[in-house]
This record gives sequence, structure tokens and C-alpha cells, in this order.
Amino acid sequence: MWSRLMSNKGASGFSFAPGDAPPNVFKQIRSALLESMEKSFETCMWSPKFFDGMKEQMAAAIAFRKQMNE
Repeated sequence: MWSRLMSNKGASGFSFAPGDAPPNVFKQIRSALLESMEKSFETCMWSPKFFDGMKEQMAAAIAFRKQMNE
């Protein structure tokens, strides 16, 4: 889909072939997107709610393992 969209050079205004490296604008967009995702994940993963959920999951896994070993 992207290669078809970007190969239409007249409509996009960029000289871009599907096999070429993306122009600087696309690298900047990708970088901004990944940075915002990183911040979002960091915020979520350091939250008390996440830690409590992980504790519950680990406790349940340990209890299940103990039950299976009996």
C-alpha cells in the first residue's frame, strides 16, 4: 500500500521510489511516533496499577504451579 501511494510521484510531490530509503520527513515522523509511544509505555509500565496487576499475575501463576505440582 505504501509503495503504491509513494510511487505516485506527481501527487505526492516527493521523488520517492519504493526501493529507496525514506526521505528525511518520513524519518522525522517515524521518530516522533516512536518517541511518543515510548513515553506512553514508560508511563504505563511504571504506574502502581501496572505493578499491582503484575503482582496478581505472578501470584496466580505461582499458585497454579503449586497446585499442579501436588
